[in-house]
Amino acid sequence: MTSPAKIALGFQKDGTTPQAVIGAQTMGSVTEVIARMPDLVAPEAAAELARVITHFARGRDYRVITDRAAFEEAYRARIDSEDPAQSFRQGVYRLIDHGVPEFEDIAEPVLTDSTLTWCAEDAITGLPYVVTAALDRLDTPDVQPMPLTPLPTPPRKAVSDAGLKMLFGTDPEVGPETPAPVPPDWLEATVSDKKSKDTDTNPLPPPPA
Repeated sequence: MTSPAKIALGFQKDGTTPQAVIGAQTMGSVTEVIARMPDLVAPEAAAELARVITHFARGRDYRVITDRAAFEEAYRARIDSEDPAQSFRQGVYRLIDHGVPEFEDIAEPVLTDSTLTWCAEDAITGLPYVVTAALDRLDTPDVQPMPLTPLPTPPRKAVSDAGLKMLFGTDPEVGPETPAPVPPDWLEATVSDKKSKDTDTNPLPPPPA
C-alpha cells in the first residue's frame, strides 16, 4: 500500500474546497483518490481511508480519532479547566455543558462487511461523533453524535459578605437602614397655612349668662 505520507490533504486556492495530492496528481474527491490508490480499501488501511473521507466530507471541521487514550486525556483536562458554576453563554463551547462519552466505545477505524466505521472529533466543540461509510457511498458518510452522560449540576455560588456590602452599602447582618418617610413639600405648606388661619381667626363670643 502507498504510504500515508504520500497523500497530501489540503484545499484549493479558495481555501475551502478539499483536495488531495499524490505525487504530481491532484484529486478532488474520495472516488478519485481510490481510483488512484485502490489499496486504500483494505482493513489495514482503515485509518488512512477514514482520514481521506473525513477531509473531503467535512474539511477542517472534524478530526479522526486514532488514539483513544490521548483523546480521553485531553477531553478530561478540558473539563477540569472549565468552571461548572459559570452560567451558559451563547457562542462559548464547553464540554461540561454536554457531558462525557463512554470512552471505551471510541475505537480505532475499522473496515468490516463493506462498511468503514470510525470516530471523529469536532474541531471546535471537541465533542466526539461516530461516522460510518459504505464502500459504495464513501463520498457521503453518516455522522452521528456519540451518547453523552450529563455531569452533575453544581450548586450556585453563594454571594459573599463583601458582595452583599457592595450591593447594599452595609454589613449583611445589619441590613440597609430604611430612611424615615419625608412628607412632600405641598403637604408641609398646607399644614403651615392651616395653623396660621387657626391662630388669626377671632374666637366666638361666650354665650349670654
